[in-house]
Amino acid sequence: MAYVITSACINETTFDPECERVCEADAIHRGRYTRLIDPDACTDCGLCDPVCPVGAIFPHTRVPESEREWIELNRQWWQHASS
Repeated sequence: MAYVITSACINETTFDPECERVCEADAIHRGRYTRLIDPDACTDCGLCDPVCPVGAIFPHTRVPESEREWIELNRQWWQHASS
């Protein structure tokens, strides 16, 4: 299981990236409009979730139904970034 960053983070890339700092797996990085979590690198430690100032981070099994597309968007971004 991996954590997922959802739409609440869109256009929030100017705030202090505490989620990136606490990620021991270096799995969170800034995309163009949001931060995203590499699902293959995420160790499911959960350190990022409580420090997110906009409540955008969820375990993939707890992503709200209206945000489920973000599970695949995080994966696709990382697949494209590593190509």
